[in-house]
Amino acid sequence: MTVLFRHTFVLLRHTFVLLRHTFVLLRHTFVLLRHTFVLLRHMIVLLRHTFALLLRMISAAPGTMHSNTRLINRHT
Repeated sequence: MTVLFRHTFVLLRHTFVLLRHTFVLLRHTFVLLRHTFVLLRHMIVLLRHTFALLLRMISAAPGTMHSNTRLINRHT
């Protein structure tokens, strides 16, 4: 009878450990997903700013290096 009790408690303990690990894995998965979306959003913003800066440099007075450097210095 004591062996049965011991095995029951061991099974219960393992069940709770498995549940705790499952919740930790779920929480980490959601954190990873959130960070992935934040990184994607930042990459999109960086690409938009890069293209906007390139368009400003191209649409500036062509052939004058001074206008291009002025645009770059003003943006940074």
